[in-house]
Amino acid sequence: MTPPLLIAGATGYGIWPENTLEGARRCLAGPFDGFEIDVQLTADDVVIAHHDRSLRPDQTRLGEEWIASPPAPLRAMPLAEIRRYDVGRSRPRSEVDLRYPGREHMDGVVVPTLPELLGALAAAPGA
Repeated sequence: MTPPLLIAGATGYGIWPENTLEGARRCLAGPFDGFEIDVQLTADDVVIAHHDRSLRPDQTRLGEEWIASPPAPLRAMPLAEIRRYDVGRSRPRSEVDLRYPGREHMDGVVVPTLPELLGALAAAPGA
């Protein structure tokens, strides 16, 4: 019997920041057979990796401050504006933070583009 494949959802959601280049690189270095991503379009028609149609307040900071509510839908924001936000950690004591207590928190993590993620895949050992 062939063993099942181990696929990391959203570049390791629950372990690393989801749908991020940092999460993808950790998946590629780990014991995973693959990972999946979610994609959206920006206002300037760039394909980015992100699950929801907007940035989530419990996983998004602008500078050192957590956002209070989602900014405009990603489809209404150009990539440069989306990249102002840090999506590398969960708000302390938020639902995501409590659900995944061992999740690695990172600073300076931005929403990646699909070409950036494909570049990480192309650079992976065995690619």
